Amino acid sequence: MPSAGTATITTPIRGGRRDVIAVHDRDVGQGGEPQAMQTSFDISFTDTPGEVTVRLSGEIDLAARETVVRSVVERTTPDVTRVVVDLAEVTFCDSSGLAALLDLKRHADGTGASLVLRDVPHSVARLLELADVTGWLAIE
Repeated sequence: MPSAGTATITTPIRGGRRDVIAVHDRDVGQGGEPQAMQTSFDISFTDTPGEVTVRLSGEIDLAARETVVRSVVERTTPDVTRVVVDLAEVTFCDSSGLAALLDLKRHADGTGASLVLRDVPHSVARLLELADVTGWLAIE
């Protein structure tokens, strides 16, 4: 049975706030002992006036989806007009990760903010192409 732990570290930065959320899932072996880490991801935020930059790293999959979406939705206040999702350090993204990105796009559209993907790794770009969403998601 998987268990998850979440740690939040808040560090003030000039002109905004930076938070880091780390989530690591572990599988429990037959004896109830934790086994090697199977999936992990990190999410950090930099808030500046009118913009939130989200930096994802690690594996963006089913284990990460809910935390990613919830965390970004909580940050998208009415004064945010642009959400930048930096994917430079993403090592894996499956259909659940893609669904999280699409959820973020729908949420941004609903609040009147724009959503931009930045530094998209080749493997994630290929997933976006195969899913035929490159025309809907802005990439810089």
